[in-house]
Amino acid sequence: SQDVVFTFNMIKTYAQDADPNGLWTKLASVSAPDQSTVVLTFATSAPTLLPFIEGTYIVPQHIWQSVGDPTKYTNTSPVGTGPMKLAGFSSQLIKYAKNTSFWNASQVQVDELDYPVVASNNTALLEMASHQADWTGIFNASLQQAFVQKDATDNHIYMVPVVPVMIVPNLKNPLLAQLPVRQAISDALDRQQMSTSGEAGLEQVASPTGLMPGQEAFLDPSYNGQLPTFGAADPTTADSVLTSHGFTKGSDGYYRSAAGKELAFSVTVPGDYSDYVQDLQIAQQNLQAAGIKLTLNEVSDNDYHTDRASHNFDLLMSGGFYGPTPWYYLNPLLNSNGIAGANATNWEQWNDATTDQLLNQYATSTDTTTQTQAIQKLTDIMATDLPVIPVLDAIQFFEYTTVHWTGWPTPQNPYAIGSAYPLAAGDNEQVVLHLQWV
Repeated sequence: SQDVVFTFNMIKTYAQDADPNGLWTKLASVSAPDQSTVVLTFATSAPTLLPFIEGTYIVPQHIWQSVGDPTKYTNTSPVGTGPMKLAGFSSQLIKYAKNTSFWNASQVQVDELDYPVVASNNTALLEMASHQADWTGIFNASLQQAFVQKDATDNHIYMVPVVPVMIVPNLKNPLLAQLPVRQAISDALDRQQMSTSGEAGLEQVASPTGLMPGQEAFLDPSYNGQLPTFGAADPTTADSVLTSHGFTKGSDGYYRSAAGKELAFSVTVPGDYSDYVQDLQIAQQNLQAAGIKLTLNEVSDNDYHTDRASHNFDLLMSGGFYGPTPWYYLNPLLNSNGIAGANATNWEQWNDATTDQLLNQYATSTDTTTQTQAIQKLTDIMATDLPVIPVLDAIQFFEYTTVHWTGWPTPQNPYAIGSAYPLAAGDNEQVVLHLQWV
């Protein structure tokens, strides 16, 4: 328990870089009355902190007490208490071995877990299809034909929708700050074609509320429990919205504002996100039909994340945030305190006092009715004011084979999100703990 206390106090000492979840904006103290008990005392009610507390990796005091700033320290011999421990790390392979000191080691059947680097998604798919690999999380338009149908008995995919994929407008752009422009963009999009062509049918059309399937309990009662979705592309409605708000179409087919500013935008996307690129090529055609010019700005992953955090874009395509309720997606995306700083998450720069009040209402209440009412109003803001433009429901890619191992998460037994890359603390661990050698 002293290691837990040490970890949280170290985070407090170096909070600027070590506390991105703001634990110490709500905590008053952390103490250990005995070796097996930790007491966290809060300065204010903070029920939404639980997943972040759970996700805090505890470090051993005897190693870390002398390292100084933990965000600038590389521990080459990490210590952990999970079912696997690091056995090797290189640019080509991360290797884990069974932790024989794990409290339930006798029940762990996985002796070694290898994460090799491969050249591309296609390479990973070939290795999965030939059963050289057991587990991955990739996008490939040929998953059904090149993987599942190669061995329908043992090759499986299980994609869990978690957050919307959205087109994010920079609201400091004077044109995109105008709701009719965002409405016209949204009306013009052919999301079904994006789903079918861009995502190989794996990602479904999003809800304008930003809610996922299974989150209907958070819907405004006016929806009668049915999660609304976007309809077909409607350039006529987009035209009508723009015309009624003073935009005029030039001889080149593109709309301009009353001040003569052309509705022409660049959308930033990682060039190696082949599905996003194809989605945006579809959007480019859709918006041209509605009199809006769109150009693709394909950049490296590093440049994309830098541009996103620094608001250096007109539009960009991005997934969102994940958590046990919609608040964990909506808060980083919409809260005005997420606009500035190195870890900015309010990429569009939505700054609305009502939104902030509703987010705070949820975060400071332990009453589920009060929390639900806050989410209902927030999803109305999403659908009506379009701070971002939901497009598709982002999934966590998960492919597996049962040739060597069984016990994977399935729709019938969804005990974890099965993606081979970590999403929330514990999911990968749960998969390893469930696996059974054939």
